[in-house]
Amino acid sequence: MNGKWSFVLTVCLSVIILAVFVGAVLLYNECPECKLKDWIDYILGIAVALLLTIIITWRQDLLAHRTHEIAEDTHEIAAQITGERNKQKNITRFFVVGKVGEINLHVPKTQHDGGVRKPLPILNTGDSFGYSILAELIGSERLLPRFHETRDLAVEIDHSAENPYKKEIKEGSNSQIILCSPRSNLVLDSLAPVIENETTGPLPVWFQFKPEGSVGAEKKYVQIVTKKRVIYQSPADDVYHKTASDPNYTPSEEPLEDFGIIARLTHESLHSVPMGKTVIVIAGIHQYGTWIASEFVRRNVQPTDKASNLFAFAMENSNTPDFICVVHGKFLPQQSSARSGFRVDEIVIEDLWIHEQGEWVSNMDMKGRP
Repeated sequence: MNGKWSFVLTVCLSVIILAVFVGAVLLYNECPECKLKDWIDYILGIAVALLLTIIITWRQDLLAHRTHEIAEDTHEIAAQITGERNKQKNITRFFVVGKVGEINLHVPKTQHDGGVRKPLPILNTGDSFGYSILAELIGSERLLPRFHETRDLAVEIDHSAENPYKKEIKEGSNSQIILCSPRSNLVLDSLAPVIENETTGPLPVWFQFKPEGSVGAEKKYVQIVTKKRVIYQSPADDVYHKTASDPNYTPSEEPLEDFGIIARLTHESLHSVPMGKTVIVIAGIHQYGTWIASEFVRRNVQPTDKASNLFAFAMENSNTPDFICVVHGKFLPQQSSARSGFRVDEIVIEDLWIHEQGEWVSNMDMKGRP
């Protein structure tokens, strides 16, 4: 019995006792000769009346409480339906998902593991995580993966019109997604190659091979650089370098950090993208960055305040919803006696550009947004 009904019952019992006492006094004054039976009938009448009142009140309260619960459940279900509808709207607008057709997903792969050829493609963990997120958001039945050999940095790339990877984009679906940086993904390299030396590309920010003398330069590691020469270098470079050069090296359990690029590009913002095509880029400096960028996409298609939602912000503030941004996040190791793994921690925007009226415009209002 809850506190409210304990109080009600106490009040009713007090009323019964008071009524009996008052009734007894009145009855005695008016009818001193009344017998015990008359007294009992009088008391029982009052008790029954009060008991019926308590029962009716209790039933009404139960009904009101249940009605309130149903109203809350209905409100919650309506909010979930509205949220899911808004989420699907964001996904449709961002990925240009039509009612029919598929979306090509270009992912670098290898067929070898420890020198042994495998029958199915092998993906990096970060790329695989990105793939699973996209399949969840868009629907695996509508996502058509296209696995391409990982770029061999020792082989010179042909960037002419005969490049077969340009044909992949041209003849593919109207909306296409590219995972992983152009250092590894030949399809993305055919659209926007890795920047060499001090040159700049057509985009306000892009991947650049690290200069000689820096960590990992001999392996042609990449960094992210803006046209204003703001450079984002991955703290994971050192971990990759030590792991590759020292077979006994084991990464510490400290958080790992990386940077990634998320972009939505059409012919208007990048002329190498064929007319009528939309290309979504989700790429990190390392696979950590691809993992982080993919998680950022998942979080931002959720219906939130437009002021803090990257995709809604970009689409509401531009005639063409093309944008490119740099994100930064951390990996937190999670280990137990049974397994080990990572959890993506807070991810923030480091820089953002929106394509407006034929040019890229920086928007620092979004800097630091989750």
